[in-house]
Amino acid sequence: MTRGSEQIIDSLNPYILRELRPLNRPLLEVGRVASALVEKCNAWASARFYLTGYGQDLRGLTALPLELLTEILKALEWQGVLDVRQTCKRLSEASRARPVWVDIVNRHMQPADPGALPLERPIAMYAAEELEHVFLRWKSSEIAWTAEDRFPRERDLKIEKPLRMCLVKGGRWLLIATPAGTLDYMDLDALVLVQVPLIPNPFNGEDKFIMQVKMSTDYSQTSPTDLLMFNVALATTATVSPPTYDAATLVLRSPTVHLLQVWRISLVLDHHQHATGLSAERLASFPQEPPVLLLSLSLLGSHIAYCWVRFDPLLSFPVVVDWTRAQELGANYPKHMISGVWCPKSIRLLPGHRVCLNDGLHLTIFDYLQVPERTTWPSRFDPMPAEPLCTSQEMESDNDHWKTLSEPIFSPSSTYMFFLNCRTFYALVIDEASGSGNPAHSELGGNQTHTVKLTDTKHMIMVPSFGYNQAVISAYRALILLRYSWPQKTNPSPESGDPPLVLRKEFPFYNQCRGVIFDEHCGRVVLSGEYYKTHLILDFSTLM
Repeated sequence: MTRGSEQIIDSLNPYILRELRPLNRPLLEVGRVASALVEKCNAWASARFYLTGYGQDLRGLTALPLELLTEILKALEWQGVLDVRQTCKRLSEASRARPVWVDIVNRHMQPADPGALPLERPIAMYAAEELEHVFLRWKSSEIAWTAEDRFPRERDLKIEKPLRMCLVKGGRWLLIATPAGTLDYMDLDALVLVQVPLIPNPFNGEDKFIMQVKMSTDYSQTSPTDLLMFNVALATTATVSPPTYDAATLVLRSPTVHLLQVWRISLVLDHHQHATGLSAERLASFPQEPPVLLLSLSLLGSHIAYCWVRFDPLLSFPVVVDWTRAQELGANYPKHMISGVWCPKSIRLLPGHRVCLNDGLHLTIFDYLQVPERTTWPSRFDPMPAEPLCTSQEMESDNDHWKTLSEPIFSPSSTYMFFLNCRTFYALVIDEASGSGNPAHSELGGNQTHTVKLTDTKHMIMVPSFGYNQAVISAYRALILLRYSWPQKTNPSPESGDPPLVLRKEFPFYNQCRGVIFDEHCGRVVLSGEYYKTHLILDFSTLM
């Protein structure tokens, strides 16, 4: 430490020293930063005035200008800033300065990091107290997630039998697909939770009974204004109400209508530049042909992928469509139809024109551009199976949940997806630095694509939900919380013997959960009970 730093420490008011000594962040760091700043700014005249004791009524560090105190505090971590705030009024004022929290947020807000702090508005629109609140809310949820003695706050959520729900990144906005065919949203940060219409019924008020809604979101498109913006795909299946009765088969039948839509969702601001709601703009709308049961949906960039199955005759194909062209061409839009994969329960679009399928026995990745487009629908005797880029070895399971593949999470170096296989949780890690795919017929577990074991469980799993660093799993009469970290370098090796799981926490929860969605950035979990009649919000953050 320089002599200037020692003199700053020695000249501090004894009261300030007495208050700072028991704190976790040593004051020597403050003195060292202050001295370095004085030297860097070449402000030796002010320094000599301060260090030589000229003007004995000054109170050491607290006599520095607010601008210099702000620069000193910007060199501290957020814990140190909160520690300094406890000492005196002058330093408390400096710790609330906007440049301090802009610097802290910028250090932890890395757009390329999926686990970093997200902001729904440009940072220039946030006041100092707003930045501090957003940041501390994020950190408090991390602390509560790992602490053994912290339990979440519970709130009831009143929604009438939603067909599908989705938490927008950041955890504030909840999207709700309703039985009326609309897509609504709810501000979960509000004191009074109100369901607000966002997207109207796609059938223009016709007498239709909404049977099924699939939803997928895509955050890959960046907003030119840095406001929250994303695309959402909706696959809606409706039938004539009431359905007709087939006396020959003793089955209720009715003609069905299948519609695919892509909407752009944007943030709405008031005149104070505060977020007040969401707005929607329709980008595409086209029929899903043929009218069959849709199993899974995925949206990424200009493409939408879905899996369908038909029972008479029995037929199933994964389909990838350029929705920008489908909007223009109507029902005869071209499609990439991948043969050779029977009835995949999950389909996920990946960067580099790839698609990952889970058919219940294998995880398989295809380059869909290698599959020729066609406008006619195939039969069961149609073309030879497509050549996969890579495929997994056969899996075994004691329930159906492992067949569900999580939404992909993208980082600059890797893509992550999570799944359950025989009560063991795995992450499928794809090294994006090595190229867009693997050699044909390579096994998952090679250098570019492999699985990493997270943890085992003896519980009967109801629903898992995964994020980049955290997961919440609904089990029978329990909630399981996981926290894991990934190495900075690419290609974490499963043979290293060092799994990424760093925490597993369980606590009793006696409600039967059939749906779990959560946002790891604010520590918010939304649980749905039996038949989606009851819903509960769990907030792990100590701040609202």
